[in-house]
Amino acid sequence: TERLIKKDAKTYWVFKEVMDSEEKYGFLSTFFFAARNKYDKYANYKEDVPYDIEREEFSAVFKMMNDRNFEVGLHASYNAHKEKSLLIEEKYKLEQLSNKKLIGNRHHFWQIGKKPEQTLKVHSQAELLYDSSLAFNDAPGFRRNIALPYFLFDKELNQKVNNMQIPTFMMDSNFMLNPEFSEDEALNKAKHYINEFHKIGGVGAIDWHVRTSFAKNSRFKKWGDTYLEILEYLSLQEGMWVTNFETFYNWMIKRKETLYNL
Repeated sequence: TERLIKKDAKTYWVFKEVMDSEEKYGFLSTFFFAARNKYDKYANYKEDVPYDIEREEFSAVFKMMNDRNFEVGLHASYNAHKEKSLLIEEKYKLEQLSNKKLIGNRHHFWQIGKKPEQTLKVHSQAELLYDSSLAFNDAPGFRRNIALPYFLFDKELNQKVNNMQIPTFMMDSNFMLNPEFSEDEALNKAKHYINEFHKIGGVGAIDWHVRTSFAKNSRFKKWGDTYLEILEYLSLQEGMWVTNFETFYNWMIKRKETLYNL
């Protein structure tokens, strides 16, 4: 078992393979990176990530993503919602290391806090323009029953929170660890949700972790196979646009400006 784990650990580094698989269909995606790992004094040792983006190999990954127009986004740490300075520090660190101006975020473990409106106001102060953290951890679907980008409303201040929420409606573990059906049934279940989503003309994100997005390791082979089949299925859907958050956000802003200037 120990040998297998060590062997598989090397096959988790599949950034290029994932990008190649998506580019094959003309797709672009966003890769969210945590700038604070579990060994940081402000982190949650149990829940935060074990990797360190200061390691040299990440520099090549960031450059490859920038060159190929894949977006780098912030994966805010487990405790980042508690303190404004933590979020700002993480954003600045990732910007410096990735040589990329960040505009979006997804909170680790969806840990956006008990008052998302307050957390998203901090996002705006940190010049983050969108977020995708209001989602289900254990089941697919839209957490607030909204299949379009939306803005939260702060009832205390009676005003809109100026940070766009782009909802996530599918995540790898929603399907691959779902107790209601087996891994072998996951692809058909995913197709069902995609079909229903497509019927209403909605906007939503699919969250698949890098190590589970390509069939290169034994532990997540079925997960990777399923993701590649989902990509192929998406490519066959007429009128469906698959792109990264940044491209979509900029399109939404341009569309809004055009409509208001008519």
